[in-house]
Amino acid sequence: MGRGKAPGGMSAGEALLEVIQKRRKISVSELFEEVKHMGQNCWTDDSISQRMMWHTVNLWPAYIHWPSGERFLFHKEDGRREH
Repeated sequence: MGRGKAPGGMSAGEALLEVIQKRRKISVSELFEEVKHMGQNCWTDDSISQRMMWHTVNLWPAYIHWPSGERFLFHKEDGRREH
């Protein structure tokens, strides 16, 4: 999934975790843009979106598509993601 590590060795999943730990609650578009910026445009939009789905706790189809992996994003009713 994606193109692997960004310059500096960070993965898209690591970037997501770093942003959500810092911001705690953030809109999807802001989260997406911050991760993309951290990766210096290394990752495709699709790879970032898939990572966001993979790491979302309450997105049950993700458990079928990606049965294992750390889940740390929570999808709120207002559309934001939260840690």
